Amino acid sequence: MRKLNIGLTALLAIAAIGPARAVHLDPGGQGQVLLFPYYTAHGHQQTLLSIFNSSDAAQVMQVTFREALNGRSVLQLKVWLGAADVWTGTVFALADDGRPGDGAAVLTRDRSCTTPLFSSSGLSTTGGTPYMLLGNASYSGTLSDGGPDDVGRARHGWVEVIALANVTGPLAASINFTSNGVPASCASVQVVPFGPNVATRPSGGLIGAAGVVRGEAGTLLASRAEALSGFTEISLFNDLTQPTPDLSAVNDGNPGAAASAMVMDDRGRRHALTYGAPGSGSRPIDAVSAVLMATRVKGEFQTASSIGGTTDWVVTSPTKPFYTDPAIVGATNPALAPFEELFAAPGNSKTCAPYRAYNQEQKVTTPLSADCVFVPIGPFPSPSQFVTLFQAANVIPYYVGSNIYSFNQSQALAAPGPPRAQQPFLPWHVLPYVGSAGWTDMNLATTQRNHRLPASAEGKVLLGLPAIGFAASNIINSAVSNGVLANYAYAVR
Repeated sequence: MRKLNIGLTALLAIAAIGPARAVHLDPGGQGQVLLFPYYTAHGHQQTLLSIFNSSDAAQVMQVTFREALNGRSVLQLKVWLGAADVWTGTVFALADDGRPGDGAAVLTRDRSCTTPLFSSSGLSTTGGTPYMLLGNASYSGTLSDGGPDDVGRARHGWVEVIALANVTGPLAASINFTSNGVPASCASVQVVPFGPNVATRPSGGLIGAAGVVRGEAGTLLASRAEALSGFTEISLFNDLTQPTPDLSAVNDGNPGAAASAMVMDDRGRRHALTYGAPGSGSRPIDAVSAVLMATRVKGEFQTASSIGGTTDWVVTSPTKPFYTDPAIVGATNPALAPFEELFAAPGNSKTCAPYRAYNQEQKVTTPLSADCVFVPIGPFPSPSQFVTLFQAANVIPYYVGSNIYSFNQSQALAAPGPPRAQQPFLPWHVLPYVGSAGWTDMNLATTQRNHRLPASAEGKVLLGLPAIGFAASNIINSAVSNGVLANYAYAVR
């Protein structure tokens, strides 16, 4: 899959070189913010996460796991990394460790300091590794959003990492490793206040990597986190007692005021755009959406039964909740552009994405629809002409043959279908029926929908949707010689 922000087509006419204080997508994958497109514990899979601090400064960061449907937080913790330090964790299903229920959790054997400490949870695997639960408190009870309220909802989603501050003085010394191979004192980061030791703007330089592992098949689907630089010019640390920052905390040095974004158009020209100025009709969060905007998603698929090919696309919109969650937008208001619907029962917020599919010999196997209306265009199984993105983190399965109407989960990533009202012929995202191999062009900037950000202070409008993701493919080739490992997996951004 092509990098999702490549091919940006915007209503921009004048190239401009903007100020240094502007959030932007870092081409080298190092930043103050990391966005991991997907984690999952479905289908006996585990997701391995690594966060690297490549800077020469100690830093504290907030790690937030967000469920796939509406992006509600299911776990937050702070990770403290000295210069050149790494933190690793693993998302797993409790049932895979012989525990009852549908819940999931994050375990770690890493010795870097966290707040809270993993050992403080009182929970550990059968092998003695401490873990923290992914919980449902943010979308159940009085915080219900109309979607499922069970803990199983937290088994897949995405991960957001925000660098909060550089750590200095005695606090930095306490999180650095000693000659014994452990930090000097993780107890030091469990108490408040922290004072001036966390008052400095974070240096950034964070790098993230992830991998979905299916042990029973011997496969690993690896991906890289998208990195945002220029996210904050101030310390975002809040002494653990205040509401934690999220992507709306983007700033140019003045919290709550306008924020700048540096974007690149389809001709390679840079543009500095400003969002959130008083009376402008935009918000600072639009600056983050701007750098993630994509008009098209293009990539290959492989579904040939002769080699056991399966392909899923992950398309995640990390800022979608700021436009569709009634708790943020207001229950009586419509969804904000560039999205179409508020999140509501039974647990979705639909966005249309027409697409066209080709085989490997130039033939169009699925023509592009004029709008997102299902129209049979051939004998069963009839190719669909669009995809409906129901969730904030979507897994779109590619299928061939009649099995597109009879399944409970995708094959490459074992993702469940989104909660939805029953609709004839619409069992999923309107499944891409595309043939055995080829490539797909998905349009996120359809002219039939209001897929455009509010105008920047400069009067510029960006088309499309904020999106990140990757294509995941598995191959199980039973035609190879005896004794040859026949299971393969690959992920492409």
